[in-house]
Amino acid sequence: MSSTLRIRRIRKADLHQLVLLLKQYAKWSGDKNRVTEAHLAEYCLGSKRMADAWLALLDGKAVGFALTGEWVSFGGPFKVRHIYHLFVSDKFRAQGIATKLIQHIMKDAFVKGCARVDTAATPNNKEANKLYKQLGFTTKSTSTGYQLYRP
Repeated sequence: MSSTLRIRRIRKADLHQLVLLLKQYAKWSGDKNRVTEAHLAEYCLGSKRMADAWLALLDGKAVGFALTGEWVSFGGPFKVRHIYHLFVSDKFRAQGIATKLIQHIMKDAFVKGCARVDTAATPNNKEANKLYKQLGFTTKSTSTGYQLYRP
């Protein structure tokens, strides 16, 4: 039996699943999760919206997420979508889920007029750095940033 992976923006009904993923992410990164469903509703869906939250759903179960936002680079000027956080639950890694999340976010960004997608990873996050390079991101400096320009 094959599994079905869907990538989409969160909905109000997804907030609990996203909070659970954020707890896993906080534990993985050595941080504490203080984000509640109310925070996500306000800042990802509500009137104070500052970010888009994306879910990776495997057979309807949330197994990964990404938080993104857009800004304007005045060197262009052009719109940039930044991937702030990307996470896939441990037992679902190495199945292409992060790749599909990023590809979906990039496609959506370019369709919506972004000229660039960028993200960052610490040098010791070797898996993320390898993935970003495989997806065509290039290092923009000696810092931990990556950029992918519109083809």
